[in-house]
Amino acid sequence: FANYPINDRLIIGPYEAVQQWATQRFARIDQYATHEALPGTAMHSETFLNATILSKLPNVVVAQDPTICFLRARADGAIW
Repeated sequence: FANYPINDRLIIGPYEAVQQWATQRFARIDQYATHEALPGTAMHSETFLNATILSKLPNVVVAQDPTICFLRARADGAIW
């Protein structure tokens, strides 16, 4: 999956980070799209999450874990 700059499909981490990702991301879309996003990036979910959730959490480091296997299944049966 893409990491621009983070992946928006899976989060594992400290309670505070996961709690904000799970409960506050949709509430922040309007403010971000109206006042903070660069042109053309308002609906780019990875950029949005990085700017509104993860960058606001102190001491949270975004890291990749090569031991996790995560595949996405599409409605047409494609897996990637």
